Amino acid sequence: AYWRDFPKPERHITEDCWTDPTWDQVTAYPVSKTMAEKAVWDLVEKQEGAKDKLVVVNPMMVWGPMYDSVISTSSEIGYLFLTGAYPAVPQMSLTIVDVRDVAQL
Repeated sequence: AYWRDFPKPERHITEDCWTDPTWDQVTAYPVSKTMAEKAVWDLVEKQEGAKDKLVVVNPMMVWGPMYDSVISTSSEIGYLFLTGAYPAVPQMSLTIVDVRDVAQL
């Protein structure tokens, strides 16, 4: 799991990149995701053959059909952008994955 300021164009993010928990702008959520992933990698390192069976998928944002009628904060923000509730949209990019595609992995 990796969370950091956007990399410079010449820098490529690889499996060797990890969230730096000492970075002054990082919050508990990405640190917890990183700690959980590191823990599972440490676990499979100790079990013969397990390392080749572990797959980690870290999509940036997962959207899709709602499970119930409660709209999450992320979904609400997306909805407000798409319906024109904001007078302007900031210049940004997001990698959005459909939850059904993630489920097929």
